[in-house]
Amino acid sequence: MNVDEPRSCHGSGATADSSVLLAEAAAALARAGIGEPLLEAQVMLAHCLTVERHLLAVDPRPVDHGVAAGFRRMVERRRAREPLAYIIGNKEFWSLDFAVGPGVLVPRPETETVVEEALLWAGRDFSGRVLDLGCGSGALAVVLAREFPAATVVAVDRSPDALAYCVRNAARHGVAGRVLPVLADWCEAFGCRFPLVVANPPYVDRADAPDLAPELAHEPEEALFSGNRGLADAERILAAMGRVLAPGGCLFMEIGCGQDEAVLRMAAGWGWCASARVARDLAGIGRVLVAERKPEA
Repeated sequence: MNVDEPRSCHGSGATADSSVLLAEAAAALARAGIGEPLLEAQVMLAHCLTVERHLLAVDPRPVDHGVAAGFRRMVERRRAREPLAYIIGNKEFWSLDFAVGPGVLVPRPETETVVEEALLWAGRDFSGRVLDLGCGSGALAVVLAREFPAATVVAVDRSPDALAYCVRNAARHGVAGRVLPVLADWCEAFGCRFPLVVANPPYVDRADAPDLAPELAHEPEEALFSGNRGLADAERILAAMGRVLAPGGCLFMEIGCGQDEAVLRMAAGWGWCASARVARDLAGIGRVLVAERKPEA
C-alpha cells in the first residue's frame, strides 16, 4: 500500500477568498452532520495552504483556484464521512503527528492512557524490551520508544499496511532503530518473554455496528471488531501471557467501555496473574487492563 503524503491541493489560476471558502465548506459539513464543521473546514484548508489553522480565523487570504479545488475535494470526502485524519494524512497522538490513511486504525486520545499507565509502572529509566501487540500506525510503539530511550520495542501487527505506517512513523520520529516491526497474529511469533507488554486489540461487538459513527465504516474492520461480545481477541492475548509475559512483568491492554468486570474475571482465571485492575481514561471510562504477572517463573 502506498503510504506517501496525501496528494497536494496546490495549483494555479484565479483566486478565491479563504473566508468565503470556509463558510461554504462549514455549511456543507454541517448539513452532513459533522459536529464541528467550521473547525474541520479550517483544518483542511490550513493543510492545503500549509499554514497554522488559527491564522485563517484572523487573516483571510486569497486562495489559488487550484488549491480551492483541492480543498473542495477534501470537503466532499469529509461529507461522505471519511475520517478527517485520512483526508489530511495525519493524526496527533501524545503531541506527535502520526501518518495515517486507509488500512490503518486512526489513533484515539483515550489510548494515551496505556502510555500513562506504562510510564507509572516502569519509570522512564526502563531498559527492557517492550512488546506492542496490534501496533497499527505505531502510535504506542513510537511513543514508548521515545519515552523509554534505553528500551527496544517489538511492534506486531498482522496487517502489512499497518506495519508500513508503523515503520514510516518510527522513522519520522527518530526511533526506527529501536522499533522492530513483526508481521504476526498476536503472540504467535514469540517464544521469548517480555517484561512490559502493551496491546490495543479490537474490542467492538459487531452487534453494536449500526450504532457506531459513520466514520468507522472507513477504518479496517479487523482492527475494530472482535467476537464473543468484543472480548475474543482480549481473551487470546490473556491466554498467551503465560508464555510471553516475563515473571514480574506487566500487561497494559486497552479495553472497551463496560468491559471492566469481564476482563478482570478473565485475567484472574489465568494462573500467571498476580494482580489486575482497570485504569480509567480522562472521561472516567474503564480503559486499560493493568495485569501483573507473579514474580516466580
